[in-house]
Formats: sequence, C-alpha cells, structure tokens
Amino acid sequence: MQISEKLLTPETKKKEAPILPMASFVDADQIPKPVGHKSETADPETYYDKFFRSIMDQAKDYPLPVPVVNIIQDGEEIPLLTLKSYSLWQGKQKSKKTTVLAIMIAAFISHELNTDSIRFDKGLKGKVLFFDNEQGESYAARTMKLILKLAGQEINHNLKYCDLREFTPLDRAKIIEAGIEFTPNVKLVIIDGIVDLMTDFMDASEGHLTITNLIKLCSLYDIHVAGVLHQNKNDKNARAHVGTISSQKCEIEISTEVDPEDISQSIVTCANSRGLPFKPFAIRWDKGSWPCINQEWSTDKNKDAKDAKNFEKNKEIAEAVFKPFTALSHTEAINSIMNISLKSESTAKRLIKEYLAWGLITKGPDGNYRISSTQGSGFTQGSNGVHEPVQ
Repeated sequence: MQISEKLLTPETKKKEAPILPMASFVDADQIPKPVGHKSETADPETYYDKFFRSIMDQAKDYPLPVPVVNIIQDGEEIPLLTLKSYSLWQGKQKSKKTTVLAIMIAAFISHELNTDSIRFDKGLKGKVLFFDNEQGESYAARTMKLILKLAGQEINHNLKYCDLREFTPLDRAKIIEAGIEFTPNVKLVIIDGIVDLMTDFMDASEGHLTITNLIKLCSLYDIHVAGVLHQNKNDKNARAHVGTISSQKCEIEISTEVDPEDISQSIVTCANSRGLPFKPFAIRWDKGSWPCINQEWSTDKNKDAKDAKNFEKNKEIAEAVFKPFTALSHTEAINSIMNISLKSESTAKRLIKEYLAWGLITKGPDGNYRISSTQGSGFTQGSNGVHEPVQ
C-alpha cells in the first residue's frame, strides 16, 4: 500500500544536511588556479571574437622572438629555439637525435660556464619537460642520467623526465598537456616520438591535427616544443604526413646523420629555418667517454677528407685501366672504365676529364691516353686552404 505524500510530515521529509569538505568553506578566489585556467562561467569566445583578436596592430612594434636556447659558433650567437614556436628534430634510427638533445638540455639546465667555440647556451631560465614515448623505463633512465652527467649534477629540479611508453596515444597527449599546464615556469618541452601521439601515423588528417595541437600549446603556454621524428627509410625527409606537416609548420628543422666516414660521429645540420641558420657541426661519442660537440670538425675538413678518399679510389681505377706502356683510344678508355667501375658511359667520360685534371693520365699527340709516369697526389693546396685538382 502506498502512503500518500500528504501524510508525510515535514519531520519525515527532512533530511540531514550533507557535511561539506573544508574546501567548500574557502573563498573560491583564494584557491590557486593552474596555469592557463579559464573560468567555467566566462562567456565562450565566438569566432567573431577570435577574428578581431587575430588582427595585427599596424602601429605596434612587435618584438623579436625570445630565444630559449642559442647556439654559439665562431663567436656569433644564433637563436636556435624560441618561445611560442615548434621545432622538428629528425634523422634515421640510431643517428643520435636524442644525444644532440641531451647535450642541448644539459647546457640549458647547467650552472657551469662553457667557453667552447661551438656550444649551446640558454637564452633564459626555466624548466624542461622531457616526454619519452619510445624507450621505456630503463633506457629512458639512461638518457635522463646522461643529461644530468653532462650538466655536472646529480639532481636538477629544472628537469622533469617522463616515461610515457605504457600509455595510449590519447593518454600521452593529455598527460603532456597536463604536465605543461601544472608545471610553473616551464620553457622547453621535448617530445621524443611524435608518432606515438597518434593511432595511425600515416593518416594525413590526424597528423595535421597532432601538429596543430602542439603549436597551439606553444602559443597558449608561451613555451617551445621540440618534436622528434624518424626519417623515411628511402630519403631524408621526416616520416609520413606528420613529418611533412612538421617540416612546413616548424620554426627550425634540425637533421642528424651518422658520419659515413666515422660511425662514432654524427653530423648535425639545419635543414630549414625561419631565422638565421646555423652551420653544420658534429657530435662525437667515443667508447669510454661522454658525448660532446666535436670542436675540431668542420665542413671544409670533412670535404677535404672526402675529396682525398675519392681521389685514392679513382687512382686505383685509373691504374687498373691504363696499364704501363699501354695506350688506349677514347672509346677503349671509356669501355674499360665502364667495365671496371661499373659506371655509366657519361660517368666514364667525366672520369677521363678528371683523371687528366688530377694528372693521373696524359693524352698524347696521337690522341691516345696513357698512365702518367709522374703521378702526384692529384691535389694542390689552394689559397683558401682547400685542396684543388691539379690543372
């Protein structure tokens, strides 16, 4: 049988008031808000509002981007990474992309004075968030300890290194934004493994949205985000559609490549930049030592080494083709070079000209080619210090 509500007295309908937590009695304005907090009661910004907010003031003098990290080369300070911007760090697997970043971060958090002619230098003080999506706890810990070792410190509270490998792509993205939002004075954010924020890294729309969201974080929280991507297997472009979008949207694209002449060394180059590009430099990591920027390496020295190696290789071909006391016609020389070097006819013709310029062979009055009786080094010292072919 149902009891009519009219029969219920106020006493029977009365309920005890809930016990409110202590926070409920605190003035809401006194509760600290996270960085970037927006009031839930505030009117949402319309597209009309966004349009007017996006209009540039023609009478205003806008300042240059604020550098987070600079690179010093030959006494010149070049802004490398700036606030409100995104950078792309790309290279083949095991090309030491993360190692370059470790050297840079160590310079950012270090208190030690560095006087090397080529070095990273912090543009301002702040915290670094490193989100490792790839390596897992053990290898991530190695990278974290490497950064601290290079900085000359056991612990540094300006470095927050996070291992996100166990989380889903969506969770990783949300964790990264939460970390940025709740970390005061964060200036530099490293995301090692941009593709790990995506469910399908080959999807063009998802790639575009991922990079757009990262750039949004740069502006919203006044930070620099450095994203790491692998290169395609068949070329030197960053992987997939997300790599293409990253290359288009980034402030600077930095590439690392293992030195083909020395596997203990990687060459770091500026693939493209909105600002002043830096000169290529090399990092070196010998067994039993710590990685560092190779102060002795230069593009001129590297070119000289390659030229010398190329000369020696071609000298062997020339000696195999042009035997002593043997004269070859132009056609015979071309065919012989093609057979021994497995090169095309056009390359063989070019090599004959180079052999003549290097003094490896001579051309007699009869029009035939012979091995030179006085083979030199094939190079002379140029006025600028660079080796040049003998003329």
